Amino acid sequence: MTRILIPVAFSTTARHAVLCVLQLFNQAAVQFFLWNTEAIDSSAPETDRSVLQKMTEFMKQLQDVVSAGQELIPIFSSTFGGQDLEPILKQHQIDLLVLSHPLQRSIQVFDTEMALKRLVYQVKIPVLILPQHCSCRPLKQIALLTNYQQRHSIQATSQVKRLVEIHEGCLQLIHLSKKHTALSEHQKENKEFLESALDGIPIDHQFITAENPEQALQQHNQGHAIDVLLFFAKNINLSEHYVFPALNNSTIASAPKVPILVIHE
Repeated sequence: MTRILIPVAFSTTARHAVLCVLQLFNQAAVQFFLWNTEAIDSSAPETDRSVLQKMTEFMKQLQDVVSAGQELIPIFSSTFGGQDLEPILKQHQIDLLVLSHPLQRSIQVFDTEMALKRLVYQVKIPVLILPQHCSCRPLKQIALLTNYQQRHSIQATSQVKRLVEIHEGCLQLIHLSKKHTALSEHQKENKEFLESALDGIPIDHQFITAENPEQALQQHNQGHAIDVLLFFAKNINLSEHYVFPALNNSTIASAPKVPILVIHE
């Protein structure tokens, strides 16, 4: 994950999102593409100049916190919307998309074209979701939520392994359940496959049983100083119920207070 796309609207929320990502990915040779989300009106040069000036000032504010070997790259488009995303991802070879939740006011257009959930699962690259008021630190304690119901591809597990290796972190495999039941043979096979795919990195196994899994997960994240919570996009039901309840008509306050990284197969 070295080519990261961050939609920005020059707001306090946008600045927090960029600062957060700079904290999470503080290694060298990372390029951060700042995508202007204010529409540029080619028929109004003064609007064009205003947006360019805002981007210039926005980037100046960030220069002092950019690590050596990193680069901030501005992206402009004459229009802004969900239909613009795919070409930008391809053109700039983006390997990580960053989204704040709730979405910044200026990118609510995403929600009119496609729901946030659909956007997260539609793109075929990792998506980093930054919940409101989340704290961001260098990635050391990395948690992966699983129920061992799915066997994941080598491509997906390799991304998890590489993330842990690059940041010299530790991976927590969290099995979350409302009831304490033994793993089925199917789950045992998937667990063994996942452990084999992640061989070579430090792994800490955690089993959390609670009547209120969302609250238990949040307490676990706080108690273990989790820096990012991962889940595989294939586990849609798992993610909706335990990771991002705000997508399931729950309150935003019940959502995790740590960054969430969606890994695609």
